[in-house]
Amino acid sequence: MTTLILTLMTYNIRHGAGMDNTWDISRQVAAVRKVNPDVLCLQEVDRHTKRSFGADEPAMLAHLLAPLSNWEFVKSIDFQGGEYGNAILSAETPLGVRRIPLPEPHEPRSMVVCEYGAFSVCNTHLSLYGDCRMATLDVFRELARTAEKPVFFAGDWNSSPMSPFILALAEDLVFLSDTNAPTCHAESPRTCIDYIAVDRRHAGMVKVLSAEVPDEPLASDHRPVVVKLELTIKDSE
Repeated sequence: MTTLILTLMTYNIRHGAGMDNTWDISRQVAAVRKVNPDVLCLQEVDRHTKRSFGADEPAMLAHLLAPLSNWEFVKSIDFQGGEYGNAILSAETPLGVRRIPLPEPHEPRSMVVCEYGAFSVCNTHLSLYGDCRMATLDVFRELARTAEKPVFFAGDWNSSPMSPFILALAEDLVFLSDTNAPTCHAESPRTCIDYIAVDRRHAGMVKVLSAEVPDEPLASDHRPVVVKLELTIKDSE
C-alpha cells in the first residue's frame, strides 16, 4: 500500500472581483497561497473578458501560484468578448481532461474532469435553479458509479446541505468538506453551498485529516473550501 497526502481546495473566485466589487485577483492569489493546495478547483473564471480587463485568468493564476502551473479551463459560455467557465490548477500534469456539458435550459454550464495517476477531480458550478441542479444528477452518478479510481467532486453547487439535490447526491458521494461551515456570502456567510466530496465506492481509501473554510471575507463573494486527506492506494502487483 502507498499513502498519499493530498490537499484539495475549491474556490468560486467571482472572476477576480471581491465583495467590494473591485477586480483584484491578487487577493485571491494570497488566499490560495495560505493553503498551498495540490489541486485547486476554480469557478466563475474569465478568459479575455471586458470586465476582467482582458486577463487570461487561469494562465495568470497558474503563473502566480507555481507549482500549480498545470491549468485546464473549460468554457461554459462566451461572455464580453471572451469566455467564462471553470478551471482546475494542479502541480501534477493530468493524464487526460474532459469537458462535460451539463443539462441547463437557462444558462449553459459545464464540468471539467482531470484524471491524474491515482485519482480524478471533477469541478463544476451549478445552476441557481433547483430543477436544473436535479437534472445534473445522472452526470454525477455515472462518474461516481463507473470510477476505476477515486473521483473527487468539487465546486459551487448552489445547494444547501439539506436540499433535495445534496441529499440525492449523498447516495453516491461521501462529503469530505465541513458542510456545517457556511461559505456564502463571504463577508458574513450563512449557508454552505460549496463542497468537496468523493465517490462512495472509493471512500474507504480516503481519510480526512482536516477540513476547513478559511476566513476570507473580502477577496470573493464565496469563501474557499479546503480538505487535507490521506489517500491509500493499492500498489500494482
